[in-house]
Amino acid sequence: MRVRPRRDRVPRGQLRWWKEYPSDKRIGIGVADIKRMVMETPEQIVAGVRKALEFVEPARIHLTTDCGMFSFPRAMARGKLAAMTRAAEMLRRDPGVTPTEGAP
Repeated sequence: MRVRPRRDRVPRGQLRWWKEYPSDKRIGIGVADIKRMVMETPEQIVAGVRKALEFVEPARIHLTTDCGMFSFPRAMARGKLAAMTRAAEMLRRDPGVTPTEGAP
């Protein structure tokens, strides 16, 4: 599933569906847009993930790109991955985003 923080568009219908899906399944949220040569900020990524957290508990979510980055210049790919890493760190430190048991 792709969450597009740059346009503040979240596929809420899809997110609602995941709330009903079996709780033993995890969801990869595509937070880095590989169609644009613009680096997302950690804050933009966090904003998109927060919308997903309205429907899916933290332990079921992992951050990913919306597709592969094989065609990106290495510096851009590293920057996008670094932003994703920083966003994950920010979310883990947020007391309002408490992973449930079994979270990585």
